[in-house]
Amino acid sequence: MRKTIGLVTVLCALLAWSDSVFAGLTYKVIGVAEDDRLNVRQDWPDTPGYKTVIGSFGPHDTGIESSGRTVEHKGQRWYEVEVGGATGWVNGKYLEIEGAGLKPDVWTRLKCGGTEPFWDIALGQRTATYSAMGEAKVEYNITRKPGVGVWNVQGFLLRGGQQGGTLRAIVTYRPWCSDGMSDYEYPFMINVWLDDGEGGVLTGCCSLGR
Repeated sequence: MRKTIGLVTVLCALLAWSDSVFAGLTYKVIGVAEDDRLNVRQDWPDTPGYKTVIGSFGPHDTGIESSGRTVEHKGQRWYEVEVGGATGWVNGKYLEIEGAGLKPDVWTRLKCGGTEPFWDIALGQRTATYSAMGEAKVEYNITRKPGVGVWNVQGFLLRGGQQGGTLRAIVTYRPWCSDGMSDYEYPFMINVWLDDGEGGVLTGCCSLGR
């Protein structure tokens, strides 16, 4: 049991960037009275940090940046957001996504991972880093392939790797993606075709960061 809990903790850490500022998904405040504010809490309900308020938003605030990571609690979804250089959680009832919600650079700031086996891949601006549990990290050069006729899909061709290997990945903005082992859900789903001689495919989730 301790081993399983530890592995889930590792996965959550891989999907949540250490940087406190996100980029890619932005929201605006809705449904908050003119004389009130929307509190940002250290954590979501029924956790030790819930009672700690680390910031707030006004009733007309816009451009609120989020990793896209969420938790559903008693039928209500809570969102991880950035406020004042820190990260916290707000009741999604009072947030509305702005437009399509995806900034142009969203596809350069993805941190993805999956379970069984545990693996992660960071998709940056020019390079990607892939690692699997018990294996060394491998770096690839990225070529992006936008979806044809759709705004929420991006293909990735990753070249370089060990001995010039190649990976192919498709990332889709399709809330909500679950890793199947934690309470968190994520805004992106990823499929990765492995260059392992067997045609293996990995499926996981992605969040956003710097």
